[in-house]
Amino acid sequence: MNHACAFGGEMRARHCNVNRFSFRHRGFQSLRWLCCGAWVLFFSAGFTVSAAEDEMTREDIRAALAARPRMLRSSSSRVVIVGHNARENLLVSRWAEELLSRIKALDRVPVSFSRVSPFSIHIVSSSEKTPGAEAAWMETPGRRMVLSDVALVDTYEVANVFCRGVLQACVLDVARRRVASGEKGATVRVRDVPSWVSVGLARNLYVVNRRADRNRVLAQWQSGALLPISHFFRTMGDARLKQDPAVMGCLVRWLLDGTDAATVWTDLFDTLASGISLDFEWVVGVSQGVQTPVEFEQVWDRWLLAQRRTVLLPGETSKEDVQRLCAALLLYPGGFGIPLDDQPLRPIPWDRLVTRREARWMDSFSRSKAVDLHIVGAGCGDDVKRVVNAYCVFLGALTTGAEVPRLNRFLIDACGERDRLLLKWASEEENPANDGGVKEHYEGT
Repeated sequence: MNHACAFGGEMRARHCNVNRFSFRHRGFQSLRWLCCGAWVLFFSAGFTVSAAEDEMTREDIRAALAARPRMLRSSSSRVVIVGHNARENLLVSRWAEELLSRIKALDRVPVSFSRVSPFSIHIVSSSEKTPGAEAAWMETPGRRMVLSDVALVDTYEVANVFCRGVLQACVLDVARRRVASGEKGATVRVRDVPSWVSVGLARNLYVVNRRADRNRVLAQWQSGALLPISHFFRTMGDARLKQDPAVMGCLVRWLLDGTDAATVWTDLFDTLASGISLDFEWVVGVSQGVQTPVEFEQVWDRWLLAQRRTVLLPGETSKEDVQRLCAALLLYPGGFGIPLDDQPLRPIPWDRLVTRREARWMDSFSRSKAVDLHIVGAGCGDDVKRVVNAYCVFLGALTTGAEVPRLNRFLIDACGERDRLLLKWASEEENPANDGGVKEHYEGT
């Protein structure tokens, strides 16, 4: 009995202890779940704030990437374009490669600056543009060109800056190679490429500008208005005198036409890399067969005279071609076998040749004048050739003893072709879009 009571009391005590433990365990478990929920809420809130912060950071990164200039290497890797607009970068890259290919096509300019340190063109963004700023300019030390407006990339001024930058890059490469080889006295402090070299090179990249420069300089030379080259170099540094770009173009063309032109350009880079300026004495020194400045002027005059018979754009007619043809159609006493008379300065009308068709000098005159007209029309367009052929038919009829009505008909046909040519060019000169053959924008050939 006592044992049974004792066993019952022990069981009740154990049951009470288990109940107390179960209650405590359930309370601890509830507390644990409560704490876990608090931690979950805390971390979820933290993750939400962190995600928002990350989202703001990504937006900032996108804005920073959009504001950062983009870099594009040209196809030859010699030019690097830096700008904010990918389309403008590609446009300028193609333009730079085209100018480089045209410089190399001259076949006399050794363009060989390194791909490791390429020539760079930086395009100014719309927010950085300054009103009234130049279209392009070079920044020291000569490897960086700044372009303010992509729309002006095809203009002569921008091409001039590009040529000056490319030539300066070649000079810097020569100086750096000297310093790397340990040459005594070598330094990277070089002379700047003079304007007459860069401007002249830019004028020779396109045939249309080359022809315009030749015609302009020839007109000055024939009228006696062209100053000696020595005077051109003496007044180079005078800011009050504006140098004629046409003379610069012809002077560089003269360097390119020489038989040893590649050596001349190599000497040009070496001279500037040595810190020596390019003056008139340097030009005389690199000229073949020239010992004194007087001899150079004579060689220069002979070269200009040879340019009169040089056809730069075969099959095309220029304003100068029409002017030369009109001058060739003027007949004066004493010319081509025509005897002198009392009025040697007055032109002879062509119809007078019909009345004097039986003169002894008519045969030699007709043959020599026909050759002269064919020379004038060589390389010109079909409109000039039609005029030349019509007058040559008339001259040929004079030598064969044709009858007067036939001669008059041939002369009327020739005058009609001449009048149609003059009327065509008079209408083109009245057109504001026509620039008379001188194009400051690079177009076509």
